[in-house]
Amino acid sequence: MKTNFSPFLGWLPVALVLSANLALASEDPKPAADSRYSNWEFIADADGVKTFRRDAEDGAVGFRGEILMNIPMEKIATLLADMESRKKWMDEVVEAKRIRMNSLFDRVEYNHTAVPWPFQNRDFVYSAKVDLDKATRTMIITMKSVEDPENPPKSGIVRGKMLESRYYLHETEKGKTTFMTVEIMVDPMGAIPKWLARLKQKKWPRNTLTGLRKYLEKNDVVVPAEFKLMDK
Repeated sequence: MKTNFSPFLGWLPVALVLSANLALASEDPKPAADSRYSNWEFIADADGVKTFRRDAEDGAVGFRGEILMNIPMEKIATLLADMESRKKWMDEVVEAKRIRMNSLFDRVEYNHTAVPWPFQNRDFVYSAKVDLDKATRTMIITMKSVEDPENPPKSGIVRGKMLESRYYLHETEKGKTTFMTVEIMVDPMGAIPKWLARLKQKKWPRNTLTGLRKYLEKNDVVVPAEFKLMDK
């Protein structure tokens, strides 16, 4: 099955060209150590995914997953840019959509996440910004909640806050493999019991990253001709 996401990628190619000279902290395939991404507690290593969690005193919770895939970074980035497919591979997604593009490299997205009954679902409105460093063959998509008058909180859904969150992609083996990290730090707002937060921290990264890997293995995701992340 071929999947062509070129209609979804108008914002991305120029964004990557414009940000190609951005310098990241390290050529190491793992995220650079700094105060934002430290203090992660290892949970498990299963299905090729290492999972971690992180808690904050203000009630924020973090979950992180790491995976090495035999898939080119261009195809992963293409899939990440497509909101329509997210329900097919991202864990617990009820709805995902693009709200608007502020520029070719900065857009606003919406995500509605399922939460087990009797607790209310959460949704998030956030910016997604793309940076690419060709020298280190690394791509980062940073995400953070924003206020959007056109998308106010909905009845029956708690509006959460996305804090320090990002996708980190590092191309290896001359484009044959990709090391990927997803780090999500959120304040779920409202009442969420600790056991439920612990469950999400454990299963969301693994389910999401294995879901993404399986989707790309089963579907021929077509990278548009104009969408060239790296010079081979």
